[in-house]
Amino acid sequence: MNFNHPKLIKSGSLCVLLAIFLSSCTQGQQEKQKPVKADPLPNQKEAALSKTDSVPAEELYADYDVVVADTGLNYNTLRSKLFQVHAQLGLPIDTLGRTFYPKKNLIALPEDDEDEIYAGDYFPRRIPGAHLSLEYLSIYKRHSNGHMMALVSGIYENRKSADSALILLKSAAPKAFVLRSRLYIGCLH
Repeated sequence: MNFNHPKLIKSGSLCVLLAIFLSSCTQGQQEKQKPVKADPLPNQKEAALSKTDSVPAEELYADYDVVVADTGLNYNTLRSKLFQVHAQLGLPIDTLGRTFYPKKNLIALPEDDEDEIYAGDYFPRRIPGAHLSLEYLSIYKRHSNGHMMALVSGIYENRKSADSALILLKSAAPKAFVLRSRLYIGCLH
Protein backbone atom coordinates (compact mmCIF):
# COMPACT_ATOMS: atom_id res chain seq x y z
CA MET A 1 0.00 0.00 0.00
CA ASN A 2 1.27 3.48 -0.82
CA PHE A 3 1.12 5.48 2.40
CA ASN A 4 2.19 8.63 0.58
CA HIS A 5 -0.86 8.64 -1.65
CA PRO A 6 -2.41 12.16 -1.59
CA LYS A 7 -5.94 10.89 -0.84
CA LEU A 8 -4.72 9.01 2.22
CA ILE A 9 -2.83 11.98 3.57
CA LYS A 10 -5.69 14.42 2.86
CA SER A 11 -8.40 12.30 4.39
CA GLY A 12 -6.52 11.43 7.54
CA SER A 13 -6.84 7.76 6.65
CA LEU A 14 -3.13 7.29 7.15
CA CYS A 15 -3.55 8.08 10.86
CA VAL A 16 -6.47 5.71 11.13
CA LEU A 17 -4.59 2.93 9.35
CA LEU A 18 -1.55 3.40 11.55
CA ALA A 19 -3.68 3.43 14.70
CA ILE A 20 -5.39 0.21 13.65
CA PHE A 21 -2.07 -1.38 12.74
CA LEU A 22 -0.40 -0.39 16.02
CA SER A 23 -3.29 -1.42 18.22
CA SER A 24 -4.16 -4.65 16.47
CA CYS A 25 -3.73 -7.87 18.29
CA THR A 26 -3.22 -11.02 16.29
CA GLN A 27 -2.78 -14.54 17.53
CA GLY A 28 -1.44 -16.98 14.96
CA GLN A 29 -0.92 -20.70 15.48
CA GLN A 30 2.88 -20.26 15.71
CA GLU A 31 2.83 -17.13 17.91
CA LYS A 32 3.84 -17.46 21.55
CA GLN A 33 0.73 -18.05 23.59
CA LYS A 34 -0.26 -15.21 25.86
CA PRO A 35 -0.88 -15.93 29.50
CA VAL A 36 -4.15 -16.03 31.40
CA LYS A 37 -5.07 -16.88 34.96
CA ALA A 38 -6.74 -20.12 36.00
CA ASP A 39 -10.10 -18.55 35.14
CA PRO A 40 -10.94 -18.43 31.39
CA LEU A 41 -11.26 -14.66 31.66
CA PRO A 42 -8.56 -13.24 33.91
CA ASN A 43 -9.80 -10.94 36.65
CA GLN A 44 -6.58 -9.06 37.24
CA LYS A 45 -5.76 -7.34 33.96
CA GLU A 46 -8.66 -4.98 33.16
CA ALA A 47 -6.72 -3.08 30.51
CA ALA A 48 -5.95 -6.32 28.68
CA LEU A 49 -9.63 -7.05 28.27
CA SER A 50 -10.54 -3.58 27.04
CA LYS A 51 -9.09 -4.33 23.60
CA THR A 52 -11.64 -7.09 23.11
CA ASP A 53 -14.68 -4.95 23.93
CA SER A 54 -15.61 -4.52 20.27
CA VAL A 55 -15.07 -8.18 19.32
CA PRO A 56 -18.15 -10.43 19.41
CA ALA A 57 -17.95 -12.89 22.30
CA GLU A 58 -18.26 -15.91 20.01
CA GLU A 59 -14.95 -14.90 18.37
CA LEU A 60 -13.14 -14.81 21.71
CA TYR A 61 -13.75 -18.48 22.48
CA ALA A 62 -13.19 -21.78 20.70
CA ASP A 63 -14.32 -25.31 21.49
CA TYR A 64 -11.41 -27.73 21.57
CA ASP A 65 -10.86 -31.33 22.65
CA VAL A 66 -8.11 -31.56 25.25
CA VAL A 67 -6.29 -34.87 25.74
CA VAL A 68 -5.17 -35.32 29.35
CA ALA A 69 -2.70 -38.07 30.24
CA ASP A 70 -3.14 -37.79 34.01
CA THR A 71 -4.11 -35.41 36.80
CA GLY A 72 -2.90 -34.83 40.32
CA LEU A 73 -2.01 -32.35 43.03
CA ASN A 74 1.71 -33.14 43.12
CA TYR A 75 3.77 -31.30 40.52
CA ASN A 76 6.81 -33.59 40.78
CA THR A 77 4.73 -36.74 40.29
CA LEU A 78 3.11 -35.32 37.14
CA ARG A 79 6.46 -34.02 35.89
CA SER A 80 7.90 -37.55 36.18
CA LYS A 81 4.90 -38.88 34.26
CA LEU A 82 5.48 -36.22 31.58
CA PHE A 83 9.03 -37.47 31.02
CA GLN A 84 7.85 -41.09 31.05
CA VAL A 85 5.24 -40.39 28.33
CA HIS A 86 7.82 -38.42 26.36
CA ALA A 87 10.30 -41.31 26.50
CA GLN A 88 7.69 -43.92 25.56
CA LEU A 89 5.88 -42.08 22.78
CA GLY A 90 8.29 -39.40 21.66
CA LEU A 91 5.72 -36.63 22.11
CA PRO A 92 7.42 -33.22 22.30
CA ILE A 93 7.51 -31.30 25.57
CA ASP A 94 6.68 -27.59 25.55
CA THR A 95 6.73 -25.81 28.91
CA LEU A 96 5.98 -22.42 27.30
CA GLY A 97 8.88 -21.12 29.39
CA ARG A 98 7.18 -21.94 32.69
CA THR A 99 8.48 -23.78 35.71
CA PHE A 100 7.13 -24.69 39.14
CA TYR A 101 7.73 -22.36 42.07
CA PRO A 102 7.27 -24.32 45.33
CA LYS A 103 7.12 -21.17 47.51
CA LYS A 104 4.20 -19.90 45.43
CA ASN A 105 2.87 -23.41 44.76
CA LEU A 106 2.45 -22.24 41.17
CA ILE A 107 3.41 -23.18 37.62
CA ALA A 108 4.55 -19.81 36.26
CA LEU A 109 6.76 -17.78 33.98
CA PRO A 110 9.98 -16.53 35.55
CA GLU A 111 9.67 -13.27 37.53
CA ASP A 112 12.01 -11.61 35.04
CA ASP A 113 10.18 -12.82 31.91
CA GLU A 114 10.07 -10.35 29.02
CA ASP A 115 6.27 -10.30 29.27
CA GLU A 116 5.96 -7.76 32.08
CA ILE A 117 2.22 -8.28 32.54
CA TYR A 118 2.43 -12.02 33.18
CA ALA A 119 5.97 -12.43 34.55
CA GLY A 120 5.80 -14.62 37.65
CA ASP A 121 2.30 -15.78 36.79
CA TYR A 122 0.65 -18.84 35.25
CA PHE A 123 -0.80 -18.94 31.77
CA PRO A 124 -2.29 -21.96 30.01
CA ARG A 125 -1.75 -23.70 26.76
CA ARG A 126 -4.64 -22.52 24.55
CA ILE A 127 -3.56 -23.20 20.97
CA PRO A 128 -4.18 -26.58 19.28
CA GLY A 129 -1.18 -28.87 19.00
CA ALA A 130 0.30 -32.11 20.27
CA HIS A 131 2.70 -31.12 23.05
CA LEU A 132 3.16 -32.40 26.58
CA SER A 133 2.79 -29.74 29.24
CA LEU A 134 1.66 -29.35 32.81
CA GLU A 135 -1.41 -27.16 33.20
CA TYR A 136 -4.12 -26.40 35.72
CA LEU A 137 -7.18 -28.55 35.06
CA SER A 138 -9.54 -25.66 35.88
CA ILE A 139 -8.54 -23.99 32.60
CA TYR A 140 -10.09 -26.86 30.66
CA LYS A 141 -12.72 -28.16 33.06
CA ARG A 142 -14.87 -25.72 34.98
CA HIS A 143 -15.60 -26.35 38.64
CA SER A 144 -12.48 -28.44 39.17
CA ASN A 145 -10.13 -27.93 42.11
CA GLY A 146 -8.02 -24.85 41.34
CA HIS A 147 -4.86 -26.64 42.48
CA MET A 148 -5.49 -29.79 40.42
CA MET A 149 -2.85 -30.11 37.72
CA ALA A 150 -3.18 -31.92 34.42
CA LEU A 151 -0.61 -33.50 32.18
CA VAL A 152 -1.96 -32.30 28.83
CA SER A 153 -0.72 -34.14 25.76
CA GLY A 154 -2.59 -32.17 23.14
CA ILE A 155 -5.34 -29.76 22.21
CA TYR A 156 -7.33 -30.61 19.09
CA GLU A 157 -9.84 -28.80 16.93
CA ASN A 158 -11.94 -31.94 16.39
CA ARG A 159 -12.89 -35.01 18.38
CA LYS A 160 -11.66 -37.50 15.79
CA SER A 161 -8.08 -36.22 16.08
CA ALA A 162 -8.32 -36.19 19.87
CA ASP A 163 -9.64 -39.76 19.95
CA SER A 164 -6.78 -40.92 17.70
CA ALA A 165 -4.26 -39.26 20.01
CA LEU A 166 -5.97 -40.83 23.03
CA ILE A 167 -5.64 -44.34 21.59
CA LEU A 168 -1.88 -43.85 21.22
CA LEU A 169 -1.54 -42.20 24.63
CA LYS A 170 -3.38 -44.99 26.50
CA SER A 171 -0.39 -47.32 26.02
CA ALA A 172 1.76 -44.98 28.13
CA ALA A 173 -0.95 -43.42 30.30
CA PRO A 174 -3.86 -45.78 31.02
CA LYS A 175 -5.80 -43.05 32.91
CA ALA A 176 -5.81 -40.73 29.88
CA PHE A 177 -9.06 -39.09 28.78
CA VAL A 178 -10.46 -36.44 26.45
CA LEU A 179 -12.53 -33.52 27.57
CA ARG A 180 -14.34 -30.90 25.53
CA SER A 181 -13.34 -27.44 26.57
CA ARG A 182 -14.41 -23.92 25.68
CA LEU A 183 -11.20 -21.88 25.76
CA TYR A 184 -10.71 -18.14 25.75
CA ILE A 185 -8.52 -17.42 22.72
CA GLY A 186 -8.80 -13.63 22.61
CA CYS A 187 -5.92 -11.25 23.01
CA LEU A 188 -4.88 -10.48 26.56
CA HIS A 189 -2.73 -7.40 25.96
